[in-house]
Amino acid sequence: MNCVFCHLRKSKETIAFETKHFVFLQAKFPIIKGHYLLITKKHIHSEIEIPKSQTEEYIRLNKKSYLYIQSKFKSPLIFINSPQDQSIKHFHKHFVPGKFAKHGVQNALINALKQS
Repeated sequence: MNCVFCHLRKSKETIAFETKHFVFLQAKFPIIKGHYLLITKKHIHSEIEIPKSQTEEYIRLNKKSYLYIQSKFKSPLIFINSPQDQSIKHFHKHFVPGKFAKHGVQNALINALKQS
């Protein structure tokens, strides 16, 4: 299998934290500054495939990820693309600082594109 997330080259600069089953790191191609991803270390396609034995760890990391973004930027917009719409077919959850939550995704994207 040639999955980018399964063969992730992690560096101390990009990883905020990791556990036995998950890693929380900066997005390689961020929407805006502060865009992070919560990724499973095991290759799965969707959130419902996270093993029951890892559910508590996953819930704890969602809260930790939220608080991490909130402390460094603003409260995040959190989203998961549906499996058929994932650019990388490996489960990952997006945490994007408050600019999107405040202005809406479409307006924030339009404004970001105008500025580039």
